[in-house]
Amino acid sequence: MASCGGGGYEVTIEAKGTKEGDTILVQLPVADSARIDTVLAGADGKIVLEGTVDEPSRFQIMFLRKDVSFPLFVENSKISITGNLDSLEKLSITGSATHDVYHQYQESVYKIENQMQELGMYYQMAQESGNYGRMDSIAQIGESLNNQRLNNIKSFIGKNKNSVVSALLTYENFMDATPKEMETFYAGFGEDAQKSRYGKKIKDLIDAYKRTEIGAVAPDIELPNLKGEKVKLSSLRGKYVLVDFWASWCGPCRRENPNVVLAYSMYHDKNFEIYGVSLDEEKAAWMEAVQQDNLPWIHVSDLKGWRCAPAKDYGVNFIPQNFLLDPKGKIIAKNSRGEEIAKELEKHLGKPAV
Repeated sequence: MASCGGGGYEVTIEAKGTKEGDTILVQLPVADSARIDTVLAGADGKIVLEGTVDEPSRFQIMFLRKDVSFPLFVENSKISITGNLDSLEKLSITGSATHDVYHQYQESVYKIENQMQELGMYYQMAQESGNYGRMDSIAQIGESLNNQRLNNIKSFIGKNKNSVVSALLTYENFMDATPKEMETFYAGFGEDAQKSRYGKKIKDLIDAYKRTEIGAVAPDIELPNLKGEKVKLSSLRGKYVLVDFWASWCGPCRRENPNVVLAYSMYHDKNFEIYGVSLDEEKAAWMEAVQQDNLPWIHVSDLKGWRCAPAKDYGVNFIPQNFLLDPKGKIIAKNSRGEEIAKELEKHLGKPAV
């Protein structure tokens, strides 16, 4: 990582367990993705990271030889880290006021997350032994613990409304909240949190929710199909259309595909079409999944993964997601699953021919 001179950050890591020449990977956020930088430990295992950040940002510091890592909130200041790589929870991190806030969050969920991790091991053991009753019991306890964890996070956010940490935690933990709940989170943020990278992501998502409310005209999409020919969603006006966001690498999407295929076979001849938007990045994997799952409808993708512009326009932050449009392009249903797709179509197109 190049030196920035004055005005940037300087992170010095002097932790026992690091040797001269050790490879350290540093993952840092860049725009809508992440960048990995490689740093080698100097004499006595000392590591120095230098650069600039536009706002306090969470880095992930990974020590390859020791196979350990820890998060670090970096801001433009001198930051010092000391301790032992065998006891990461005892590392001393000074010089970053934002990381001090993040550490308070870590302490608020530490015990619960440890319990959840332990439960995960017991769940796996019960699964391996085929003890389904025990699996159900463990799952219920796990759900209760996770609710406690989320309540702790909500409490933390309420006490730190202007911290970029709160914006990040909201984005990472409450993206399945209702639009109204998301607006409440965002409205409660201070200016720094609202203007942060994750505050902007949350605002974008709220705006997307409004664009895709039931009754709204769906944002138009124009992307290349499997042959490289651009196909507009609006070219399908006059038909009922399911806009289906998915990807070849998405297990839940692939498991849902048979239900979508069934709905298509039942209603395609009754003025129904599917416009599949793939969040793949590799065309070969995309094409193979279409063939393997026997998906005979329209498929489009810009092969940009989560950076796909329509995904942002529609507020898609998990898949599968779908939007059912009427012949005028208005959204009449969202995120139908399994038999719900066919039932929703039956409301508008009647029973399919036997």
